[in-house]
Amino acid sequence: MNDVSTRAARGRRIAASSVAASALALGLLAPACVRMTIQGGDVQGSFVINASQKRLTEERKNDLDLASGDLLDLETSFGNIEVAASGSPRAQLVTTVTVWAETEEEARRLMDATRVEIIKTDGTVAARVVTDADAAKVDRSRWSGKAGASFRAMVPEGVRAKLVSSSGSITTKGALANSEIRSSFGALAIRGLRGDLTAETSSGSIALQDITAKRIDAKTSFGSIECKELHADDVSCITSSGRVSVAGGGRATYNLRSSFGAIDAERASGWVTAVTSSGKIDIEQFDGKVEATTSFGSVSLSGVFREVAARSQSGSMQLHAKPGSRVEAPWVVDTQFGSVTAALPDGIACDIDAETGFGRVSSSLQAEAEDRASKKRLTSKLGGGGPMVTLRSRSGSISLERARK
Repeated sequence: MNDVSTRAARGRRIAASSVAASALALGLLAPACVRMTIQGGDVQGSFVINASQKRLTEERKNDLDLASGDLLDLETSFGNIEVAASGSPRAQLVTTVTVWAETEEEARRLMDATRVEIIKTDGTVAARVVTDADAAKVDRSRWSGKAGASFRAMVPEGVRAKLVSSSGSITTKGALANSEIRSSFGALAIRGLRGDLTAETSSGSIALQDITAKRIDAKTSFGSIECKELHADDVSCITSSGRVSVAGGGRATYNLRSSFGAIDAERASGWVTAVTSSGKIDIEQFDGKVEATTSFGSVSLSGVFREVAARSQSGSMQLHAKPGSRVEAPWVVDTQFGSVTAALPDGIACDIDAETGFGRVSSSLQAEAEDRASKKRLTSKLGGGGPMVTLRSRSGSISLERARK
């Protein structure tokens, strides 16, 4: 068997395993089963038989009339979607159709009545799996399933994509153009895209890597969002439950939000807004403006800053403003319960107002003017003074120190 055949066989085994795992999770198959395989031309399939259900799968291949700038529109109710863009002008779609029914005969009729419908109109190629239930003659009173499909597509670079799965993961690789990718239940993984992106899943993680766009929108109800090397003007990552992380990328406006989960951002620049109801916020090696808010969790900020607004209802606060930072507008670091540590570089020009309700304020900075009304409050000027840096803790000590390089 040559390498291509070996990879194809391995791909079919993986696809079969994925479908079986999903079916098991939905209660459509029992763990113990007997497999019967069929092969012929570009159609390959297998029966999976247990005491109550029969399932049949077939693989169908179609060449697509797609060019750079065209739209590939794939939608499936049950199954995974994989799209790879390459420098080759060839476009092909491999569809793994899956049906299940109460009897082997019903499964066969259902498969025969199921087709991959491909329609091209005005630069759009749309593919759907369609079943003629009347032709299948399925007893719906006993029918426990329906036809599903997983798509694997190879397309030229620059093709736009609209990919939708009601239940399944979606993966893309290569330089697709503007794309809309959605799953109701499944993870999303997008890599190498060159265009604007909307990626949404109701339940599943989202992984984005090496994307260049004007705008990137990623949203999940349950799952983490992980971003690496994003280059866009606007990046929005929102999850109702899970961690949000950004590592590397260009200058952008970042909107990072989680209802329950930590937020991390490093090696980026621009303006970052990080908000979580429950979780810590860590922002490192950032250049620009930072807004960080958490209800329950610590906040740690390190970078070259222009503006800072950091708040926590319960958690410690650490600010490390590296050399090159400038107070261009008032800075605020505020926590209800927790300590505050602010490290400021030599040469920074600002006024300082630090106060705690329970604790003490200490400073190792060389201030030009300093007024200490008590151990709980300190006001001073650095570098001739400038916009105010306000440090507050209702219950916790406040420490000002010299920033390390």
